Amino acid sequence: MFSRGREYTESLPWVEKYRPSSLEEIEGQGWIVASLQSFAKKRKIPHMIFSGPAGTGKTSCAVAFVKDILGQNFSSELILELNASDNVRMNTVRNEIKSFSITQNISLPPDTLKFVILDEADNIPKDPQHALRRIIERSPPNVRFLLMCNYENRLIDPLLSRCALFRFSPLPKEIVLNKLRDIAIKEDLNLPQNTFEVLYLISMGDLRKAINFLQIFSQLDTNDTSGLYEIAGYLNPKNFSEFADEVLKSNFQKSVNVLQRDFHFSGRNFLYQLLDWILTSQSIPIENISNILEGIGVIDFRLTLGSDMALQLESLVALLCENVREKNLNE
Repeated sequence: MFSRGREYTESLPWVEKYRPSSLEEIEGQGWIVASLQSFAKKRKIPHMIFSGPAGTGKTSCAVAFVKDILGQNFSSELILELNASDNVRMNTVRNEIKSFSITQNISLPPDTLKFVILDEADNIPKDPQHALRRIIERSPPNVRFLLMCNYENRLIDPLLSRCALFRFSPLPKEIVLNKLRDIAIKEDLNLPQNTFEVLYLISMGDLRKAINFLQIFSQLDTNDTSGLYEIAGYLNPKNFSEFADEVLKSNFQKSVNVLQRDFHFSGRNFLYQLLDWILTSQSIPIENISNILEGIGVIDFRLTLGSDMALQLESLVALLCENVREKNLNE
């Protein structure tokens, strides 16, 4: 059931401690917030799907919207919140969600709104999605469903057609940086000057991830932001620069040795670093970039399937060295 209380604010993770409590506090999703505020004011609320990348405010918008609607009537009896990736299967849909939808609290007016919030709804298997669609169709008029997902194409068409779809866009950089600065001030943090820029880079615009990294980094007794890369699973910038230099020399073994020196990075995060370098570097033959990007895509797919990281990255290094060799020979 719904459990987003604030009784122990100081002990909450910062992502919860600084989560917006009303729609007025949400930034970066202008027309979506305006639409939700209009729904709340007119009390004409459709079932809704919030779709978009992680950390763009989907859950925060849903929670703030529900709080604005219920006001003083806000209670766990009127809200069912589930993370679909954990426990939304056929039995959950048929029993827990259906039971919540049809149950009426006799101490409240019959038209009191109730909300079912399903986070990561795109992880619900297809058969439970069909069952959920039937429950939405037959739910009492005072029940509203709010579904959050990263990929709307994973939801069945009958669900999409029964809900108003809101597509969340990545938050502008300045909004992310301002939020991080505000948290740092409230927590009385003394941080290196470029901390927030690094946080934005390693979180790839995901505000939730950036706040989590900030909380971890705040506990370290250091002024060296290179530790942030280690926290986030990226290759240390100094090591990456050395790696890039060796690749440009087509030196396979030394390039691999640089990677083996750092055991803290994630293979997929390294691919993001590599992609950024390739697209901005002037040292790679432009006619070979398509081959390299195709290779990165293949390696990313293999890593997703659980292939050995060291072997896959060595394969990628060989591809990189081969594709810069032509320029070296011409020079």
